[in-house]
Amino acid sequence: MNDLTSDVNEIPASGRDLPRRHFLAMTGAGIASAALALGTTGVAFAAGTSTGSATVSGSLGANSGGSLANYVIAAPSGQAITLTMNYSPFDSESAHRVGFNLYQQGAKLFGGTGKATGLHDPANTTTITAKVTPSATAGAALVQVFNYGQVPIDFTLDATGATLTGM
Repeated sequence: MNDLTSDVNEIPASGRDLPRRHFLAMTGAGIASAALALGTTGVAFAAGTSTGSATVSGSLGANSGGSLANYVIAAPSGQAITLTMNYSPFDSESAHRVGFNLYQQGAKLFGGTGKATGLHDPANTTTITAKVTPSATAGAALVQVFNYGQVPIDFTLDATGATLTGM
């Protein structure tokens, strides 16, 4: 293959191919680090307000390049939290392209997606659940809801043991 017809799922890095999913994960961690650094230096978030509760909802458009919604757990307590995302509509081809990640200090603590039997999962589900314990001393944690799918989605993200603030 020449440069004009190379596989779009492979991105060259340092003389070797880096699969797109690895590149996106690294990019997400970098974005999370930058967002958390801004949030912990006293810079106000441009949009978003504290939910006052542990539930947020929204919509993300269809975008193979990714549609994102970011939320912050500003002061993790060091106790276990449960994050549960539900989305609709179900689209089996896009199930692995919809979900959320949790980052703290640039490290990915969790990454999960929807499931579809057509993608060799044991069941179809639009519910993703994470039980994690972010460090109380490592600063804010970033929850990044994503849609890389072919269908716009509506989602609800519930947090037990934490308060979410939109970015």
